Amino acid sequence: MVRVVLPTGEIREFMQLECFKEKMVSFRERTKRVVIKAEQMDNEVTGIRVSQMLGHICWGNLTSDKVREILAEMAEKGSYNFLDKGYEIIKDAKEIPKLGGRPYYLEENPRPFGSMSMGCGMMNCFENDEDCFLDEDDEE
Repeated sequence: MVRVVLPTGEIREFMQLECFKEKMVSFRERTKRVVIKAEQMDNEVTGIRVSQMLGHICWGNLTSDKVREILAEMAEKGSYNFLDKGYEIIKDAKEIPKLGGRPYYLEENPRPFGSMSMGCGMMNCFENDEDCFLDEDDEE
């Protein structure tokens, strides 16, 4: 378990964190956010995510070195303080392109009951307004 001070000043404890790779992709004159759970730590990892019943918490637009630094401190100290570290607190993933690469904190709410919460085929991803979440195997 790791204790985290959120950029909002709230303290929470999490059982499991996962790294992700995120990219903004232009397709059919629209831009979509594609998120892939990282299966290994490499130079393409750009963020950390916590999945919970109430949705997801994401810290993104990070370098892989910054992700490594955060994870190392969490493992060593059992905590990490995101307060006053320059994270933009955003309410919606649609705000990410406007950040110009600055690190962000996003607490995503769950999708309405009955809709798909994770995973979608490439065709579905680019036909609706939702972000696209893929497994790393789907990347090709």
